[in-house]
Amino acid sequence: ARSVYISKEIIDSMPKKEFISGIPEVIKCSLLKNNKLLNFLFINKNKLLDRNFNIIAKMCYETLKIKISLLVIAKMIKFDDSKPNKETIGLLIGRQNNDYLIVDDIRISKKEGTAVHVEFKEEELIETTIEISKRSDDRVIVGWIHTHPNLTAFMSSTDINTQEIYQSLMDNAIAVVIDSVKFMKTMNIQDLDMKVFRIDNNKPISLEYEVFDNLQIGLSSYLKLDIKNLMQIQLEKLEDNNDIENNMFVNFEVEFKKMNMKNEYENLIKNKIIRRGSMRKNYAEDLIKSIQRKNEINTLITMLVGIFIEIIIILSIFD
Repeated sequence: ARSVYISKEIIDSMPKKEFISGIPEVIKCSLLKNNKLLNFLFINKNKLLDRNFNIIAKMCYETLKIKISLLVIAKMIKFDDSKPNKETIGLLIGRQNNDYLIVDDIRISKKEGTAVHVEFKEEELIETTIEISKRSDDRVIVGWIHTHPNLTAFMSSTDINTQEIYQSLMDNAIAVVIDSVKFMKTMNIQDLDMKVFRIDNNKPISLEYEVFDNLQIGLSSYLKLDIKNLMQIQLEKLEDNNDIENNMFVNFEVEFKKMNMKNEYENLIKNKIIRRGSMRKNYAEDLIKSIQRKNEINTLITMLVGIFIEIIIILSIFD
């Protein structure tokens, strides 16, 4: 489901026993994940029992869990690090799955920001919106993300206004703010300042969230990749952990040199079979293997021809 609908009519018509029986589930969720929600329930317990719709809506809103892909975080940090002391902005793409809001993709703006301000180009927003609308899966734009280099993760007045626009389009939309400057120096995860927000009554509310890593390689491993390779990894297109390398681009010439095949490389360039530059690693490896097999066959044929000539010479001598 892309949305959670709360009907006042259905809530009001529910038998008291059924209504009360659902509250322990919310309390359990609060004890496990969200202490702020537990405090909210305690303060508003009488209004909740009276079925105050605003309180119930807020309760449902807070129980929606947020899961963010580590790959999305890595892409944002890597891109931001490539533009020192400049804010970076991106759109968060994901889906709503039962009581989870899952963020597993990102589109980062190419527009360069300043030390304290960044915004999307209008054409980038339009292009991304059209792209997402054409997808066959259930992914949509679920919020936005931006960086605060050396400023800590917080929501400025401008950020609050922006987030209110996103929430007017999708109630559960989130805003993620990252300050990764110190983390990139120490590589200590405790130095990564990252927060997730929604706006309530014009005030930013910091939300609990979980991070998941489908490829299970860790943040530092993602960040070791060059930015081009990292940006090209798409979780929904990967079948297993090995595909992360197959989706990388490698320098063709370097790969051939590693195999002591510089002459073969130059022949391929000369005959216009390939062009200088980069290509996907799995294709480069397949091409190199095919050339190696061809060389092995040619070597074998040469050996067999040599042996055949030697046999003919020996036979002619005995004749």
